[in-house]
Amino acid sequence: LSELEMSHLDPGKRGKRLWTDNPAGDVVTTSITATNATTTTAASAAVEQLSVRIEVEPFDKGAHVYVIATMTSDKPHELALAVHHHGNSKPIEELTLTATMCNKERLRQLWLRDNIVDSRHLYAGYKGTDFIEKDPYPLSQMLTWRGDPIAIATTNEADPASIHITERPSWNYPAERLTQYWRVPAEHVQRDLRTRVNGRRVYWAGTIPIPGGLSFENFELRQKYVPGQVFVFGLTPKEPHEFSPPVTGLPAAPQ
Repeated sequence: LSELEMSHLDPGKRGKRLWTDNPAGDVVTTSITATNATTTTAASAAVEQLSVRIEVEPFDKGAHVYVIATMTSDKPHELALAVHHHGNSKPIEELTLTATMCNKERLRQLWLRDNIVDSRHLYAGYKGTDFIEKDPYPLSQMLTWRGDPIAIATTNEADPASIHITERPSWNYPAERLTQYWRVPAEHVQRDLRTRVNGRRVYWAGTIPIPGGLSFENFELRQKYVPGQVFVFGLTPKEPHEFSPPVTGLPAAPQ
């Protein structure tokens, strides 16, 4: 469910309905090809590909979209998301995909070209309980990996799973330290591509302070909508300096 708006398919419930579908005869072609709602193909002798078509309940202003989510066995830490609209959709300026709940791992470091933005410094002095947001970061400030613009986010904690939120255990982070990133394949980049984050001082829907200070909540890339454009979300145990090949423009690791 997307929590942006109330559902009309499920009256009284918050969030637009999402579901998988397999339209008869539908073929969608992007930089990644998907032919069914759930399809496993042998992309090569050594690589398998899984694609899932995700339908989205129409939004109140008339946008009617769907997403093709694809994973390949040679890139197990990445999810490629191709965005599309239906013929009855109202015009779309941007179709944004976001990674939320980044403060579950307490991501505080946004890696840009020659610079690491620390959420505690970016939002210094904020005492509120709502979201806080500053200006986005343009394409010129983004890193490059394999020829693609990339934005990377990490926690400043060596072991985020060691912190326990006793007031609300659902906010505990149970996994190993992971690096999150968004990238856009070079052929899908628009000139207005930018990195956007917002932050919080307390956990969402409450007043429990986030241990260690403000952290990022939403982490996303935005750009002008073009049907079929692809955004790639990555989640990996590798640190930014361990990416192979190396990331271009990567700043020194914080001490």
